[in-house]
Amino acid sequence: MPGRKSSFVLYTDALECIDPLEAAERGNVFTAILEYARTGNIAPLEKAEQIAFNFIKVQVDRTNSAYESVCERNRVNGAKGGRPRKQAAPEEEPKKPSGFSGNPEKPKKPDNDNDPDRDPDRDPDNEPNISPHGAIAPFPPEGGAASPPKRTPALRFVPPSVEDVAAYCQERRNQGKANNIDPERFCDYYTAQGWVLSNGQKMKDWQCTVRNWEKRDSERPAGTGGHQGAGEPAPAYDPTKPWGEYT
Repeated sequence: MPGRKSSFVLYTDALECIDPLEAAERGNVFTAILEYARTGNIAPLEKAEQIAFNFIKVQVDRTNSAYESVCERNRVNGAKGGRPRKQAAPEEEPKKPSGFSGNPEKPKKPDNDNDPDRDPDRDPDNEPNISPHGAIAPFPPEGGAASPPKRTPALRFVPPSVEDVAAYCQERRNQGKANNIDPERFCDYYTAQGWVLSNGQKMKDWQCTVRNWEKRDSERPAGTGGHQGAGEPAPAYDPTKPWGEYT
């Protein structure tokens, strides 16, 4: 058996085959097995030794055959170039250098300076949705860590009555503000609009809208009219008087 490898596998089951033999006979069987594994030649043995040798020889031949099958498969695969390489993952599409998402070419809606509901300095629709009369959290004690502000739950908008608007306008006049807004006209206008601002957003703070009307009236030139009249001072609010006397 030319081309045999220089080592082989011998299982412990072979001990059962040589157990009935004497020590010298076992040595003869083991020597014959080594010679067979190295050269493939079978040495002459006695009858009992030959029986034990044949059982062990079958195991050696089976092991060598399996080993040669693995070697042959590896040679064939090597001739084909070996195991194919994994394909590289496709590169990700580069991000837009502008860093913008969506459609950057879509024009932004311009601000309308003639909108009486919009204050150029502040946008009530972008402010937190809290009650205009909400409580203010106290300052933390000296040396103590400030606790994080609690999130105020969103409050449902309730349209004001004419009395509410009139009382707030009188409060603004008491503060020295030039408030000439007709409360009944204010409520009628936004009731017809469903209390929706001209930018399509639902009203969240009617007092802020009153201040925006007030500011817009103050920016109009004298004699061009306003929400109350052409520069007329608004009468003091009297809850006992009918609203028709304020127009």
